[in-house]
Amino acid sequence: MGEIEQPVTAWNRFATLRAMSNLSTKILLLLVFAGVAALIWSNLALRTAEQSVTNRLAAIEPQLKSILGEVTRIRIEQRSEKKGTEALLEKLRTYAPLAASSRTTQPDFRMAVDEMNATMLAFTAVGKDAFPFIAARFRSLDSKLDYDEMSQLLRAASAADPEAGQRLVISVLQGGTDIMPSPRLRFAAADLLLKIDKPIAQSLLRRIVLAESYRGRDFDRAAAHELPQLAPQSIASSGFSTFVIHYMRTEDPATEDTLLQILNRADNDFLTVQEIIEWLGEHRCIRASSRIEDLYHKPPGAADNALFLNKCLDAIANIRGASARSFFESELATATNKLVIDHLTYLINRN
Repeated sequence: MGEIEQPVTAWNRFATLRAMSNLSTKILLLLVFAGVAALIWSNLALRTAEQSVTNRLAAIEPQLKSILGEVTRIRIEQRSEKKGTEALLEKLRTYAPLAASSRTTQPDFRMAVDEMNATMLAFTAVGKDAFPFIAARFRSLDSKLDYDEMSQLLRAASAADPEAGQRLVISVLQGGTDIMPSPRLRFAAADLLLKIDKPIAQSLLRRIVLAESYRGRDFDRAAAHELPQLAPQSIASSGFSTFVIHYMRTEDPATEDTLLQILNRADNDFLTVQEIIEWLGEHRCIRASSRIEDLYHKPPGAADNALFLNKCLDAIANIRGASARSFFESELATATNKLVIDHLTYLINRN
């Protein structure tokens, strides 16, 4: 019997060890799962806490900005003989030219910009009560002589009363006989409107570039686009292309159709046409191809401007791709401007 019990005992020991091993494995797996669950819970708890802190900070941020604005306003008043909005307007008058002039030395320029930003923060703290004073000061100035101050007053108006400030910015941009802004101030208004309300900037600038040119605002187009007649001093006779550039920056969904419509008109200066051609070429507008070719042969003003002609060639290359080679070879045979000849040669060899 002893000889028989020995294998049985060995088997029992093996079975016991195997059971213990399985139990250890299960315990180990349970520990791993428990660790993973704890890690997940900890991560979720951390995210929840982080989101809670973020929400609390977002909730108190306006209050902190308001407090900072009040503190800034008090600091400005303490350094001025005037109080309230008058002190802020005085600060704006002082630093607006310094914050805009390229002749200002770098340390003074940086200080002027910081002071101007602080003034805007203070105007925000004062709020709507400051707007009538800002608007009154704005309307008392000459847009040709006082551009720096007036452009900053537009910012101040938008900071103090966003709705009324936006209406003032719009009235300056669209021009008219009320404010009669200079073209440069209208450009500043376009830039500011793009920052504070992009959809309105898209719509208004689209209407302006469709109704206006370097010659002024067409009466019938102005009526169609609900724009007032333009005061003579507001006509961008030497920089209308700047309006087109600002319009392109709005990323209006109708940009391609709008630019094509302008390009097909005959009352454009060559800088405006050049900007439009460059944009249409970069966006590979097939519908513009034949019109750009026509303008290459008959540039606005009939000027032999190599830069303009080469812009046309680049646009055609972008739009037509390899198929433009035959056009370039044909034009190379008749070209007389060396810069244009060199560029045609480059485009042919590149393709």
